[in-house]
Amino acid sequence: MKTIFRLAPLAMLLVLAGCHSTKHDTTTLMANDFQNVIDRTGAPHAMLDYDFDEHQRFNPLFDDGAWHGHLLPASSEGMGGFPGPALLTEEYINFMANNFDRLSVYQNGKKIAFTMKAYSIPGALIQTLTSPGVTVKMTLRFVTSRTSLLETEITTDAPLELVWDGELLEKYHLQEQKPQSDETIEQAFPGYTRTLHATSDGLNVTFGKVRADSNLMTSGQSQYQIHKTLPMRTQIDGHRFIAKANIESSITLYTTYSHLLTATEVQKEQSKIADILKHPQTYQTASEQRWEGYLESGLKNPAATAAQTRVAVKAIETLNGNWRGGCDEI
Repeated sequence: MKTIFRLAPLAMLLVLAGCHSTKHDTTTLMANDFQNVIDRTGAPHAMLDYDFDEHQRFNPLFDDGAWHGHLLPASSEGMGGFPGPALLTEEYINFMANNFDRLSVYQNGKKIAFTMKAYSIPGALIQTLTSPGVTVKMTLRFVTSRTSLLETEITTDAPLELVWDGELLEKYHLQEQKPQSDETIEQAFPGYTRTLHATSDGLNVTFGKVRADSNLMTSGQSQYQIHKTLPMRTQIDGHRFIAKANIESSITLYTTYSHLLTATEVQKEQSKIADILKHPQTYQTASEQRWEGYLESGLKNPAATAAQTRVAVKAIETLNGNWRGGCDEI
């Protein structure tokens, strides 16, 4: 498998210069200096959600060769989740949901009203929700070429009910400044059967086989998997789900998200997912340090201006996000 460190020299060849790098520990990451270099916010409302020029309207975070990506909330409606995900269905970006696995928090039966701060840094999406007595900090990173890892740190002085929800998109196509079609995904691709399955530690979404050139390509074996370290009570209603758990005090929990393209990938990734959930901090730190390496390797021009440095960071993020890990014959 390729190493992404090759991307930083390519950024330099594009005459995108950076600042002189210094050594940072995990509490003072270089990446923290580059918030929101790429706008990662969005709220897709169709599987194909395009701008007026028929390009992707949103810029999800893809990393480490993975075939799925995540967004930041564009408004308070998306608070507690990372909109999407965007699935690369072998060749094309298709959104699976508006916001899948969104967290809401309840105290004494009443939904807590949070204030949200959400931003991206190279290699991570970060969201902090605050209210009197309760704070939720969420950090999402990619830790393998198929799996992203969400750390959710909840600080509370009272028992809470945690509620996750999600619903698959039904609309097929939207485009800015164009008449909107009512065509559904099912109408466009009858064979693209999407089914939700509750599991012992999360949720799986399975997808039917479609071989539509230039539109949608799936093997009939692909899955989107969610696994959590906290047991949940999950209810499924067609293309939507709701899952609940109760906590008595502060907690840090972890969630993995995996888009797996074939039955072979599904089998191979399970042991990795189990190890990630057993040693989440090891994987989070490795992801942090991987991105510190990219930045330290690519930002070495002491004469670069701040604006030039941000352009260099954008190049590194973009090139890394465009790289995919190999999958069988794909």
